[in-house]
Amino acid sequence: MVCKYDQNLDKPVANYLLENSIWHSLAPYFDTIVAGTWWDTFAPKNVFRFLTNDGHYIIFNYITNKTTRLPITPESWPGLSPYKNRIIGAVQNDAPLFDTYYYIFLTNNEYIRYNLKNNKAETGPIKINNGNWPGLLRD
Repeated sequence: MVCKYDQNLDKPVANYLLENSIWHSLAPYFDTIVAGTWWDTFAPKNVFRFLTNDGHYIIFNYITNKTTRLPITPESWPGLSPYKNRIIGAVQNDAPLFDTYYYIFLTNNEYIRYNLKNNKAETGPIKINNGNWPGLLRD
């Protein structure tokens, strides 16, 4: 299933079977996808990138519905490739005006701050604690 979520309303607005959605070409990779974000930080938002848990990423063009799966390399995701097999999730903070960050979570309670606009990791793994990610860790 695919859930369409409206951020302005802060609630789901529709549910679709994957095969009946625009995301149908992602079906072969569905079980490996751990995070995704619009890659274009400014309009038009045509490209969506997904991180997978197997050292790859997927480019999905929203306009053409073309899906491409590629390995994470030093050229494609600068600074992330040494950790490509440790990715377990990510969240995006697009509130800042000039920089858009993708916080990529890794095994061993670590994360990397990735600058989407500059396409590079700005930090190596940082240990997660209650100061930088309050409430994220479990006892």
